[in-house]
Amino acid sequence: MTNATDPQRDAIIEWCDRHPLALKTLAGILQNHNGGKASGWERFVKEDKLVQPPPGREAERQLWQILHWYDTNLTPEELRVMSVLAHFREPMAGTWVEQLFVNNGELAQGRLREPGELRSALDRLVQFRLLERAPGAEIRYDLHALLAEHFRTLVSQVDRRAIHDTLYHYYSETVQPESQPETLDGLRPLYEAVYHGCKAGLYQEALDHVYTARILRGTGNDGFYSTRKLGAYGAGLGAVACFFEEPWKRLASGLSEGDQAWLLSQAAFGLRALGRLTESLEPMRVSGKMDVKRQQWRGAGSSYSNVSELELTLGDLGPPRCGTRSTPWVDGALPAAGYPAPCWT
Repeated sequence: MTNATDPQRDAIIEWCDRHPLALKTLAGILQNHNGGKASGWERFVKEDKLVQPPPGREAERQLWQILHWYDTNLTPEELRVMSVLAHFREPMAGTWVEQLFVNNGELAQGRLREPGELRSALDRLVQFRLLERAPGAEIRYDLHALLAEHFRTLVSQVDRRAIHDTLYHYYSETVQPESQPETLDGLRPLYEAVYHGCKAGLYQEALDHVYTARILRGTGNDGFYSTRKLGAYGAGLGAVACFFEEPWKRLASGLSEGDQAWLLSQAAFGLRALGRLTESLEPMRVSGKMDVKRQQWRGAGSSYSNVSELELTLGDLGPPRCGTRSTPWVDGALPAAGYPAPCWT
């Protein structure tokens, strides 16, 4: 705002409850729809029908009231750009944005396949302060996490999965065409591909073709490249987390039982490597239970051995357990490892 008295400025700050993003987005409205003047600001946000913020966001009620104005006053093209860019987790290079919309009619919708229309929409969104445009050798666009959360709600679940599907292929094929990048920076687009692939419901494909084949380079003695060679434990745990519907307890149903058990063990390993010992107990236990169910005795024995060792380290010994409780899978585990079956009598 370039034209505001002190009382007007104070009234706006008080109404926004000093919320920085609310002040910023309201200023964007006044700058572009009120000539930069603060007078009459109330008509843009104080409507007869109050907008209900999402659960847990009641303290940001004013922000959601402002965003409601944008929902009803942005053009369809501007709303589409915001709702698509809201699905990115990182700043977006301008060349990426143009390639995505110009080369993808379903994603673009309407006139956004025309470069001029897309650039016009991006310029307007920057003027409204909904998007940040970082100058430099390569222009990048970014938006606040709260704005992304809001604009994602404007698309249907089907459309949301389609957007993630497009971004999965874009990151895994266009942004990073190299099959097995050498550096952590080169692997970064593949981690993003795993995230978008899982959000699109492509759990098995993202696991097999991106995470296992391209990031880890296999799971054998010469595999696990990203952790053994680059030490990317945090990035690896973040990728594994994408396959969980409930963190460290329940994996996506679209994965095979064997892959679910393996991902649980990888989650436990990653948590333990990062010092999150207490959290690592749950995936170890669940992995052990799955191996018992599948009669994979070696894996079950390893999981429960690790649980016992970690509980001892944490001083969490728990109540005494009856030894005979574990004998059904011990009876199978010992012969599977090449030892004679135990005699319990």
